[in-house]
Amino acid sequence: MNYRYFGNKGFKISEIVFGAGAVGGLIINKNHETRLEAFSEALNLGINWIDTAPAYGDGLSEQHLGELLPNFSDHEIRVSSKIQIRHEHLADIKGEIEKSLESSLKRLNVEAIDLIQLHTPVTEVRGDFKGSASHDSLGISDVLDKDGVLEALSELKNSGMAKLIGFTGFGDTDALKLMVKTGAFDAIQVYYNVLNPSAGTIVPNNFTAHNYKELINDCHEFGMGILNIRALAAGAVAGNSIGGTTAALSPGSTSNADEIRADILRKVLNIDTSQAVNLAIQYVLENKKISGVVVGFSEIEHIRQAVSACDKSLSDSQLNKISNLHSTDFGTLRMP
Repeated sequence: MNYRYFGNKGFKISEIVFGAGAVGGLIINKNHETRLEAFSEALNLGINWIDTAPAYGDGLSEQHLGELLPNFSDHEIRVSSKIQIRHEHLADIKGEIEKSLESSLKRLNVEAIDLIQLHTPVTEVRGDFKGSASHDSLGISDVLDKDGVLEALSELKNSGMAKLIGFTGFGDTDALKLMVKTGAFDAIQVYYNVLNPSAGTIVPNNFTAHNYKELINDCHEFGMGILNIRALAAGAVAGNSIGGTTAALSPGSTSNADEIRADILRKVLNIDTSQAVNLAIQYVLENKKISGVVVGFSEIEHIRQAVSACDKSLSDSQLNKISNLHSTDFGTLRMP
């Protein structure tokens, strides 16, 4: 396993982060013996960060991790979780955030969390999120104004209940950049993958997926730990997407749209689905500003595959072909 610094926070994390959410779903859906075996294998392979949330399995992910963690007290394991604020919580943001974290700590069987993150998209105008209809969006003022989300998270950090604070980077790019530029957030989860690289590189103005306008560069400038999410585009890269025709968490990246992009990618690079998984992880890790890649697993063998992918880099030929796909929006635009 290779390790990278988590921004300017003074410690390193594994390049692969164990995603304990619905994508893959191992921690939520498998029996206790399988979860225990998978967790042990991940730690033995060098993974030292686990990412979860109350929304994953309606608390089951955190609960199952809370059952596993005491078995590995001799390992240094960092755990991140999240807090979702919906519109009905706006009358008492601080109260809801504190209650949510207290419940997470109880399920996880820990006294403090290494990183707590806002799990709600943020847009310039409240409720204006263009992605999944199941996600309310907060307005940027709900986050940054007095008695808002940032103030509440900062108080939890000062209390010691959370060591670091951050947010998931969904919503309006300009609103996300305002949050970064406060300098108050320690970490971010960034949507960045070989099908939509806009958080890390310039894409055409009429790129059909959401444009994150090199958000990673802004985060790096402010010393934030940068966790990459959706490296496999919810399974589309491997030809096994989870969402069908449902709305996307990231606008313009529905499962159907990403399946088309992924099919073009595999054909242009002449690779199969297993090779595409490795390539997707390697592509993200080419960006040295990324701290770690959050990967969800459904089988123990997938953990080994993800860790193994870290040992190789993409060739110049592969990178050039990928760059050409991005500059032409996977063939929908003319070459510049």
